[in-house]
Amino acid sequence: MKTKLFLTLLLVYPILAFTQGSWKEYRKEVNTGIIQGGNIMSYFTESKDGSVWVSNTTGSIVRILGDEITIYDDLKRSLAAQTNIGAIVNAREKTIGVWWFSQADMETGWVWFASNRGIVLWDNEKLLFLTGETDAKGHVILLDEQTGTNYIINKNNIEKTNVVKNVKPTRDIYNFYAVYIDSKKRVWFGGSAGRLYCIENGIWKVWDDIINSNYKNDDKTVRQIFEDKEGTIHVVCHGILCRINNSTIQFDDNLPNLKDATGGFEDSKGNIWISGTKGIYKFSEGNWVFYGASDGIDIIPLAGPLVEDKEGNIWFAGKNTTIFTKSKGIFKLKPKGAVYKYNGSKWTKYKVGKTKLITDLFVDNQGNVWVAESIGVYKFNGEQFVLQRSCSKMRSLLKIFQDSNEDIWLGRGSFKGEIDKYTK
Repeated sequence: MKTKLFLTLLLVYPILAFTQGSWKEYRKEVNTGIIQGGNIMSYFTESKDGSVWVSNTTGSIVRILGDEITIYDDLKRSLAAQTNIGAIVNAREKTIGVWWFSQADMETGWVWFASNRGIVLWDNEKLLFLTGETDAKGHVILLDEQTGTNYIINKNNIEKTNVVKNVKPTRDIYNFYAVYIDSKKRVWFGGSAGRLYCIENGIWKVWDDIINSNYKNDDKTVRQIFEDKEGTIHVVCHGILCRINNSTIQFDDNLPNLKDATGGFEDSKGNIWISGTKGIYKFSEGNWVFYGASDGIDIIPLAGPLVEDKEGNIWFAGKNTTIFTKSKGIFKLKPKGAVYKYNGSKWTKYKVGKTKLITDLFVDNQGNVWVAESIGVYKFNGEQFVLQRSCSKMRSLLKIFQDSNEDIWLGRGSFKGEIDKYTK
C-alpha cells in the first residue's frame, strides 16, 4: 500500500523525485547595471579554484566562489546599451558586452570569455581585453581597461609590456560566439563572418581561410570549435565544416543539407556528429550519414546541443524553437521544440513539458540526461523526462550546468536574471 501511494505521489507531484537535497536561489545579488534588466544567464564555467562563472547578456560576468559573489560589471556604458536593440546597435562601438561562452584553463586558472564586444581573459586577478594588435615578436597585446596597461602572454605568464604604449582593441575584434582550448594549449576563437583566431604560446595567429572562402556569407559564422582524439580541430560554421591539422585547413563539402549549424562533438566510438536545423550528420568509417525528416527528425528553426549519455545514446535538442504562424488572420505562437534520442539504429522523439520551448540539453557527470524547457527542468528516468524544478511564466529556465562538487546550476532569464543551485 505504501509503495502504491509513493508511486502515485511521483506521478502527481514529479518534483518530489528530486527533493532529497536543497535549492538555493540567487536573485538580487546577481543583478547588475543601470536598470538591472534584460539579464539572460547564458553560460556556466568552473575554473581551477572552484569558482563558478556565469555569463549573461547585459554586460556583466558573475563569479560565485562559496558564499562570495563578485560581479565584474565595468562593461556598461549607457542605459540604451542594456536593451536588446541597444546591444546590437552598440556592438561595434563596444559599449556593452553580451557574453555568450567561456572556457577555463585548469592549468593556469585563467578563464577566457567570448562576447559581441570581443574576447576577454581573466588572469586570476583582472579582466584583460584582447586588442588584436601584436608586438614585434607576434605576442598578442592585451589591455586592462581600468588602468590602461598593456600585457602580453609569454610562456604561460602574463607580463606587462611597454613596447607599444596604450594599445586599444581593434574594431574587428567583436561578435564572437566560440572559444576553445585544445590539447596543445592553443586557444581558439570563432565569430561572425568567418573570423577564426588562435593564440599559441602567446603568439597571435589569424586564420583568414573562412573569411576568404567562396562560401555564402550567411554560412561563415563560427559557432563551435572542438578537437577529436586524433588532434584534429573541427570548426563548425553555420553552413560549413572545416578541419585543421597542424597548419592545414580543409573544407568538407559533403554536407549539402547543413543549415544553421550550432554544434558538434566526437562520441565515445570516435564518430563525429554535427547538428543543424535540417537534421544531423554523422561521420563514421570515412563516410557522412545524414539523419533528417525521413528518420523522424523535424526541420526546426534553431538547432540545439548534441550530447552522448552513459549508455552511448546520442541526444539532440530542437532548442528554443518558437515560430509564429498565421491562422484566421492573426499570428499565433506555435512552439515546435522536442528532444530526440538515437540508440544506434533509430531516432525516438520525446516531448518535454507543456510549452515545447526547449532551451537546453545536458548530460551530467553520471551520464544522466537533462532538458530545460522554458518553465521547467527535467531529468530522463529511462522512459520519460521527469520534472525536477519549475519556475513561473514570468521567468524562463535557460541553462543547465554541473560543477565538480556535483551541484546542479540553472540559469534563468527574466527581467533581472536569476540562478538556481541544487545541492544533494
